[in-house]
Amino acid sequence: MQSVAIVFTCFNRKEITKRCLETIGLAMEKVRDRYSFSIYVCDDGSTDGTSEILREYNITVLHGGGLYWNKGMYMAMEEAIKHKHDFYLMINDDVDFYTDSLDIAFKSYEMAQKHCAIVGATKSKKNGVTTYGGQLLRTRKFIDPNGKLQKCDLANWNFFLIDRDIITKLGIIDPNYDHSYGDYDYSLLMKRNGYNIFIATGYIGYCERNTLKNTFKDKALSREERIQRFFSPKGMSIKSGIRYSLKNFDYLGLRGLLLFLGAYLRNLIVVLVG
Repeated sequence: MQSVAIVFTCFNRKEITKRCLETIGLAMEKVRDRYSFSIYVCDDGSTDGTSEILREYNITVLHGGGLYWNKGMYMAMEEAIKHKHDFYLMINDDVDFYTDSLDIAFKSYEMAQKHCAIVGATKSKKNGVTTYGGQLLRTRKFIDPNGKLQKCDLANWNFFLIDRDIITKLGIIDPNYDHSYGDYDYSLLMKRNGYNIFIATGYIGYCERNTLKNTFKDKALSREERIQRFFSPKGMSIKSGIRYSLKNFDYLGLRGLLLFLGAYLRNLIVVLVG
């Protein structure tokens, strides 16, 4: 029986986190005859009762504070790899997983017959549109599952399965990003080292796109609040954006760097003026 580490980070959304653990738990039961599971969670300083909910489960909980998504995932992954699992599944806690999500993912992995990653696509409950998953660099559009293996270049970590061979050779997520970029950065690291990423053959669950509410784009907020959010780790981190653009210059080129800087300046002007 092969062992699987399930890894995620969470902060102050206890009902969503609870639903995640419930639905991934049902998916685990469906394949428990073939795989054993251990869950590693970084609780990034929750104060809404999330910590109490996590204690109800037989899982490993690490405690952070101000780490945000990227560094929270790094902390949880760092703990998970100590136990030398056969597979590592990185997820987001806002996914409502299908009962057959893990079965679909592992069957997709077996179809590939090589060391690779499987990214699971999610869709909206509202309109059925693909919300997260895998994209090609040249199109930057999400690829819909079609029952077959399809290659992609960039993968969201709402559901991202890799094997021990990849972790051993490439390591884990880069901890130097503030909040975002780490999943796409790892995708390009895999591509650079000759590893493929495939879209799982079917959808693995529901997940809605993040809204603009309480972000620097939320016009209901005051200018001061929007400016504060713009410069926060969850805003447009210029440090992270430049790092990602330069580190992956071989794939993104000068155009990638200029696109980021242009978007940064446009959004900054809108926030300052608006």
